[in-house]
Amino acid sequence: MLQAHKDEAAIAEIPRVTKVLDRLHRKGRLQQRKMPVYNTEFAFQTDPPDPFATPIERVPGFLGLSEWLAFVNKRVLSWSQYTLVDDPISGSGSKRFSGFQDGLKRASGKPKKGVYEAFQMPLFVRLLSSSRVEVFGGVRSADSGGSATIEIKSGKRYVPLPGGTVALGPHGYFRRTFRVSGARGRTFRFRFGDERSRSARPLKVKLPGAPKN
Repeated sequence: MLQAHKDEAAIAEIPRVTKVLDRLHRKGRLQQRKMPVYNTEFAFQTDPPDPFATPIERVPGFLGLSEWLAFVNKRVLSWSQYTLVDDPISGSGSKRFSGFQDGLKRASGKPKKGVYEAFQMPLFVRLLSSSRVEVFGGVRSADSGGSATIEIKSGKRYVPLPGGTVALGPHGYFRRTFRVSGARGRTFRFRFGDERSRSARPLKVKLPGAPKN
């Protein structure tokens, strides 16, 4: 993810925000130590309908990665989608797409294929090595106490990953590490009851704030 303007911070740069908050506390400008971060609005504008926005087929993967970035930072205490429905497209010229086209549904109310499902059951798979992956996911409608089953693609079908039945923690999330041969080329998804997440391939991503090589 691209670095934002120096006075802004992209989702991958949450540590920049917390460092500023901690510096302000040390200087006596903020009373609260280790002030938490509340993410109140997050989404990707999509093409379609906005031809200047992120191609819609890439958004589901970006959503899973973004939510993982927030989840792994313990200072982040909330995660909210904005908007739920696209603004109607109106006007002409440069003003035609001046509204928010970042909903889970189009202005007509029709769910955006892939985007709607990715929000319901976010999934991100992080490549740790040639034989290890971290699988992060969540069930929006669930809470702690339930369980999900991580599946891996074998040929044309998906089979349960050995040891892949995971308990859902607070707010319905899970995060586990697994050994998988040929991890880079594998495809994953998870199942919760009769519901299934979108599929995902592993990505090599550093933990936010980790030192560069």
